[in-house]
Amino acid sequence: MELSAGSSSNTNPSTTSEASFNSGDATSESSSHSRDPHAELVDELEHHPFTTSATLIRAVETRREALQRGITRDQYLVYAGVPPEVFSKLVEEKSRVNKSSRFTYSNNTGTLIIKVMLHPEHDIAARRFDLLIASELDTMGVHDIDPLGSTTVTIGSWKKEADCSWGPFQQRAELNLAVEIGLSESMRHLATDARGWLETPSSTVKLVVTISIDRTQPEVVFRRWELAPRSYRLVTRSSPASARNSSTTRVYRVNNTTSVDGGELVLPFDKIVGRQATGPHERDIILSEGALQDYAERLWVRQGFM
Repeated sequence: MELSAGSSSNTNPSTTSEASFNSGDATSESSSHSRDPHAELVDELEHHPFTTSATLIRAVETRREALQRGITRDQYLVYAGVPPEVFSKLVEEKSRVNKSSRFTYSNNTGTLIIKVMLHPEHDIAARRFDLLIASELDTMGVHDIDPLGSTTVTIGSWKKEADCSWGPFQQRAELNLAVEIGLSESMRHLATDARGWLETPSSTVKLVVTISIDRTQPEVVFRRWELAPRSYRLVTRSSPASARNSSTTRVYRVNNTTSVDGGELVLPFDKIVGRQATGPHERDIILSEGALQDYAERLWVRQGFM
């Protein structure tokens, strides 16, 4: 299998343009918005025909090693014609490939999108973000929502996993918040993932956070995504909402000084918990600039930037 080598970004974070913030934005009004976001993601990526489970697992391991060594920065693999029973085995907790990947699978076509995770940054980023959310909810005394991790859920004709997620305290797993994490080179794909969570019919997700991690310089970008009415000149009752990047916060470090552009990250209470805030302590979840700075600096220590 050929690995697609991603290009390295040498942009100084202190001079990163606003245009770079919007490179993965899903707000552009084009005909692509009428399409299934997952199908769009599939079209953007190189396809591989499925042959055997062993071959697929070896390919994932090869890609993971290439990511670790900096040979490629392409985290995504796409396989066509994957049987349902093969997918079921891949997502089992004991599966080796399950521990290093996140899956999106089409029940209709057998298309499997694999996002290969980069260790240890990916695991740390997911767990630390879970802790930030949990701390805020505990402070408010809110206990009717649970962390669901990378639980596999069905939305439309797709089965999908987030890097971390939160949903109602109930028997059936339903997500309100999904978090997608990836390398900075994957920002466009993360944006399409956000659209997939929010725009797919039958999805219960109301809020998505994408976290882009740069491997070449100390920079982390947080984006909040929500559904909003499309900006058509003529809006009808049947016009579907589209995913919008509603806030962007960039944390970066230059000359031993960490800076935050974009301010705190505010996550609406009702979209995470699934109800309006009540009582004196319940409010929107606010991840302060200090909390985001600490989050980023912990990643940078692991990356060797600090």
